[in-house]
Amino acid sequence: MNLEKGRFTIVAFGGSLGADKLNHIMIDIYRYFKQSQDLQLVLITGNRFYEYFKQKKDEILDSQSKMILNILPYVEEMDQVYRISDLIISRAGANTIAELLITGIPAILIPYPYAVQNHQYFNAQFLADRGKAILIPEKDLSSDLLIDNIRGLIEHNREHYKQ
Repeated sequence: MNLEKGRFTIVAFGGSLGADKLNHIMIDIYRYFKQSQDLQLVLITGNRFYEYFKQKKDEILDSQSKMILNILPYVEEMDQVYRISDLIISRAGANTIAELLITGIPAILIPYPYAVQNHQYFNAQFLADRGKAILIPEKDLSSDLLIDNIRGLIEHNREHYKQ
């Protein structure tokens, strides 16, 4: 995935179809942290958004950027994604919740607001209630809120990630 060992790795994905709002905000996240040589970001956009965000990457990358940004359309082998992740930012489908429970990777979950019976919200709430995730409803999602949460997780867990 063209990543460097030892960097704090954030992986963001919006499920198999992708999540347009999350994708856009992750570009803002990259812009904010792009001078950090300790971070790298993998954004899995979903096939339908990939070409747009691949082009967006070409627009925002410059020779001064220190953060690594890798944009992928879709990943079949999610086990590989979890192996490299220090933080997951994603929707809260049942498979993702199960994978997060098994791996123990910290997560920021943005439930799909139109899921049947709002089940993604309750999935995310299950992890959040146990201190395993931060839940951010999509209606509240903003670049600033996500930046604050990422900074807090990195600052308070730096020793954990060095182990």
